[in-house]
Parts: sequence; C-alpha cells; structure tokens
Amino acid sequence: KNVEYGLFKPEGEDMLTGIFITFKDNGAYSYVMAPYLCDPYGEGESVVYNGKTYYLSGGGGSGGNYTLTDERIILSGGEDIIFTMTADGKLVVEKPDSTSDRLQVGDLLTIQ
Repeated sequence: KNVEYGLFKPEGEDMLTGIFITFKDNGAYSYVMAPYLCDPYGEGESVVYNGKTYYLSGGGGSGGNYTLTDERIILSGGEDIIFTMTADGKLVVEKPDSTSDRLQVGDLLTIQ
C-alpha cells in the first residue's frame, strides 16, 4: 500500500508550501513540493490552515528509493534525507538535504 506523509509550512501571510512524500511498496518514493496561495477567488484543491483557505498553485516533484532500518527511513536520490518515526506513526526530520531550505531538523510529517 502506498502511504503519503506531508506537512504545510507557512511562507509569509498568504502562502504555504506543501511537502508530500509517498512511500511505495517497491522501495521507491516520490517527493512533491507545492505552493498553496490564499486567494479569495481560488478554485480547485484547497487546504484550511490556521482558519484561512489556501489553494494549490502548481508544484514540482522528484523521487528515488528509500530504505528502512529499525529506527530510520532514509531517502536516497542526491543527498540522503533521514527520518525517524514517532510511536504514533509520524515522521520527524533527523537530517534534511542541505541543498534545500524547505525541510528542517525536527519538522513533523503526518499521514495525509
């Protein structure tokens, strides 16, 4: 079964960045970053964050393979990104990719 984790990060007052990672049974993952804008005329996919509605406005992705250990999930594909899993099934960023400022140590991703 494919499992998708994600989080939303505020980017100023009127924008969120959605970060989504889907883990597939075959050991592959997809990684998508998508901007969401607070737009009173927005249409399509939306999310409510802190009482405001934000609408999807594009996005881009990548992918690679992942490995599991007893304590970690490691995304390979360029520089490794390492997560640990909490007892309640959330992912915590242990080591982000140094080429991106989106994921930070301690960020918490939940099942979407």
